[in-house]
Amino acid sequence: MEGEHLTQCSAERSFFQDQVFKVAKDIFKSHGAQGFSTSTLSLVDQAQRGQKVRMIDSAGRMLELRSELRTRFVSWIAAKQVSSIKRYEIAQIYRKAAGPDAPHEYYQGDFDIVGDSFGLAEAEVMKVVVDIVSGCGFDDMYEIHINHASILEAIWSWSGVKIHERKDVAKLLSLGGCAPPQSSERKLRWVHIRQQLLQGLKLQESVVDRLQTVERRWNGHTDLALSRLRGGLADYPRVSAAIDELAALQSYLRVWDIYKHVYIDALMVPVEEYHKRVYFQVYLRKGSCVSTSSAGMLLAVGGRYDSLVQEHWPRTVAFSVPGAVGVSIALEKLILVTVAESEPDSSGIEVLVCSKGGGGLLRERMEIVSELWDGNIKADFVHLPSPSLTEQYDYANEHGYKWLVMITEADLEGGNNVKVRNMETRKVEAVSREDLVKFFTELAGSIGNKKNRNHTNTK
Repeated sequence: MEGEHLTQCSAERSFFQDQVFKVAKDIFKSHGAQGFSTSTLSLVDQAQRGQKVRMIDSAGRMLELRSELRTRFVSWIAAKQVSSIKRYEIAQIYRKAAGPDAPHEYYQGDFDIVGDSFGLAEAEVMKVVVDIVSGCGFDDMYEIHINHASILEAIWSWSGVKIHERKDVAKLLSLGGCAPPQSSERKLRWVHIRQQLLQGLKLQESVVDRLQTVERRWNGHTDLALSRLRGGLADYPRVSAAIDELAALQSYLRVWDIYKHVYIDALMVPVEEYHKRVYFQVYLRKGSCVSTSSAGMLLAVGGRYDSLVQEHWPRTVAFSVPGAVGVSIALEKLILVTVAESEPDSSGIEVLVCSKGGGGLLRERMEIVSELWDGNIKADFVHLPSPSLTEQYDYANEHGYKWLVMITEADLEGGNNVKVRNMETRKVEAVSREDLVKFFTELAGSIGNKKNRNHTNTK
């Protein structure tokens, strides 16, 4: 029984994984991106640290498994001196596990724009994430938190957080970042955060008060938050330009009707150190609830990484280094959330074509299965020349088929009819063979409409 359960889970996971990958790849391509593929293994870069998985090959060389998808792409555009390109990659990344356990594997999707003007590129990569989320059935169940490195730097200075304190302070502040700014849940989290800032990190109360001012007054929906940031940080010259950049970005997001889901999160720290200007995080929500599980929470991180390109660009090249913006999407989380949200009694029709007598009617079963496949209906048959009824019923039960198409020699000769049996209700209905695809298509539509009505009534 346990083996059967694992097989079913694996099949379900595989189905939704394929769906998520198709949605992501189609959207990447619709934005004109080229597909890239990086190697799973590479020689160890001693300068890079983190949760990398390392191993030694037979020649004694130290290798590491791929832990992210962007750095090698940047190395490639620098080596080729590519000044304009859109690219995507869907691949597994690996993280070191605790103790002797095997490395963790996660699917990730990266989308990058190199050489585009500021603001438009940021807006487009956010649009890509939103379209993927919507394409997977989570319309309006997302939030985008944005910030600017110059704003964060000014806030550190204005609030009095010293340089050596910022890493630990940022780690504590991140505990509130998963909830929307100005939400009741975020305010509750801040009670704990404030206590830890005072008692755990021993910050001065005046410093914590200023951080809480930022949290309570300068975070929130973009227009109001930017206005308050401009007034509160007027003494910091670089902030005005950063606010102008965010305002321009918001105007582009308004065109694509994304702005209603965007928040300024002025205390949010970039996940990647190379995000030196605008950066953002995308969170997946379920209704008004905030999931605190590792899957289905933080879905994507992105931002502008001009500095990373400059770092790799050959210094001998005369022309200017292109800017670049990218996003990394945790497709693994999207797959797990999609599986968790799926209903066990899917409205999708799955059919097993069976025969009774007639020497197995293998040719006819193959023809009918082909007709159903052409009609985009999931169908199968027992791969035996003359299976018994018991073998066919056992196969249907084992693989979860709820509908049987039963053919007999007499029915086919008498009027080219077949019998359709519902395995749950045991109801049997005679259907003309030429109308079989239409029958299941209409049946799928009626079941889908019924489930949509039920879903609407439960909201």
